[in-house]
Amino acid sequence: MPEWLAALLFTGATCVEGVCAVLFWLAAVRFQGVHSPHLALAMTAFALSIALWAAFAVSVEMFIAFEKVSEGTFHTLFSANLLSLLAICLLPDT
Repeated sequence: MPEWLAALLFTGATCVEGVCAVLFWLAAVRFQGVHSPHLALAMTAFALSIALWAAFAVSVEMFIAFEKVSEGTFHTLFSANLLSLLAICLLPDT
C-alpha cells in the first residue's frame, strides 16, 4: 500500500473518530431517556462508531497490514459499543 494512501486512510479514520466523539458528547449532554427526542443523536453516534470498528476489523483481516496486532482490540471496542447501545435501548429509564 502506498504511503500516501495509508496517510489518507489514517486521516479519514481520525476524522471519523473525532466526529464520533462530538456526537457522543452531544448525545450525553442532551439525552434524557429512551423517549427523548435526542435519541436519534445517540443512535447516530453509536452507528458511526460501530461502523468504524467493524471497518477496522474487516480491513485488518483483508490487508493483514499489522502483523503483530490482531483484530481483537477492534472486536472488543465493537462489542463494547454494541453492548452500550443495547443497554440504552433495552434497560428501563429510572
